[in-house]
Amino acid sequence: MRRWGLTVWVLVALAGGCGRSTPVPNDTFYRFAAPRVAKTNAQPLTSGVLLVQTIASDSLYGERALLYSDDSANLTLKRYHYHYWGDAPPRLLRQQLVQYLRAAKAAPIVVSELDGEADHIVRGRIKRFEHVLGKEGALARVALELRLEDRGGHTLLLKDYQVDKLAAEQDVASVVAAFDDAVNEVFGQFLADAVRASATASNGS
Repeated sequence: MRRWGLTVWVLVALAGGCGRSTPVPNDTFYRFAAPRVAKTNAQPLTSGVLLVQTIASDSLYGERALLYSDDSANLTLKRYHYHYWGDAPPRLLRQQLVQYLRAAKAAPIVVSELDGEADHIVRGRIKRFEHVLGKEGALARVALELRLEDRGGHTLLLKDYQVDKLAAEQDVASVVAAFDDAVNEVFGQFLADAVRASATASNGS
């Protein structure tokens, strides 16, 4: 009887300890706000159809977990637990670019899927898309290679863009807001360059 009573006491004690354990955090998913375009271009990128192709990435940037780097050289990447993008970054950025180009009136029709030929095509690759922890604070680093092609597949523009935005606070939600600002700025720079490149090609033809 004593042994049985001791066993029951141990089980009750263990159950009580489990009840007092720290609860597992909930998964949190993040997405971007609607694109913010300072002003529409007086001259659109194209008067036809603009197609935004799938944005390529290395395998790590293709995963939904938010990434961060906490070494001074930004050579190592780690995954956040419980913090995820609402979609894989290549698809997330592609759709955000489509929305940005539509809001900027870069073309009468901006699509991510098309049966037929487009007048201009945008392609891209993710080079950096991570939260950088440094002496200056929490940075959102966005680096994209973006390319503009004409109907014939000729490259009109190929350029690397990188924007670092300092987050207002150290928490992940503030860092995501900084990501949003950085992406918006990259797209604005690209569109300005793309309009000039398209105009130069048209004048030269």
